[in-house]
Amino acid sequence: MKLIIQIKHKIGNYLVIIMRRMLENLEASNNPFVETSIKRSLADLYEIFRGQRLMRHLAPNDWPIMNPSLYFAQVVVVGGFNGNLVRKLLNNVPSINSIHIYEPVREFSEGLISISPKIQIFNEAVFESNGAVTLAIAGDHTFTKETQRTIDENEPQIGTRVVPSVSFSTLLRRLDPDAFTLVMNCEGAEYEILGQVCSSNKRPSVLIFQTHTVGDRSFQLLYETRAQLAKFYYPLINFNFAWDIWVSKEVYSPELDYFESPLRNV
Repeated sequence: MKLIIQIKHKIGNYLVIIMRRMLENLEASNNPFVETSIKRSLADLYEIFRGQRLMRHLAPNDWPIMNPSLYFAQVVVVGGFNGNLVRKLLNNVPSINSIHIYEPVREFSEGLISISPKIQIFNEAVFESNGAVTLAIAGDHTFTKETQRTIDENEPQIGTRVVPSVSFSTLLRRLDPDAFTLVMNCEGAEYEILGQVCSSNKRPSVLIFQTHTVGDRSFQLLYETRAQLAKFYYPLINFNFAWDIWVSKEVYSPELDYFESPLRNV
């Protein structure tokens, strides 16, 4: 059985690599015979396999992170990139009234403007304080260098850039006082931000974030952060270096349409 599981994981990993290369080749080809719909379908398939650790039985018809029960009318997205996640949110969760998007790479943030009148874009990173940070620009792997994160040397890297940054407390001041959902895919900066979340008097009602490796302390940092979050939140999903979903103890209710009760064994 163990061997079968290992083989399945290896096959899945190879499929991820193959599909990613196919996507890159399609984007680079400028082939007029390649329809946008084909690229989009392949991209969706790639995302499904990339998230194999989430196991689609948790949400048979969609990604677990698209469950409408996880979203309040006010949403903050840290790491807007090309806007695909925001578009999916707006399509799947019509109850969302406003989305604050933090995307420090201007080339990416400018492409987000036309998505919806519900969004407000901040061309800033979220990190330790109001000031500036250095970004390593590498497409969907762009990261704040202060995180000590590294990426595969085979990944294309454009260069570095100094960009404005704000703290979590500044992010909060820009919001209405109502409950909100915080979604993050920020390539290692999540640990610093989550530390500020735990120290704050006002916290997101739901946290949805990707975790990333940041050197030799990756697992230590991951589990220390989760231990801090557990003081204020219940975990719904924890997949190492994929997605985590946490719901505040103040708003959690078994009646809500979550995937499963985090208190089922109590």
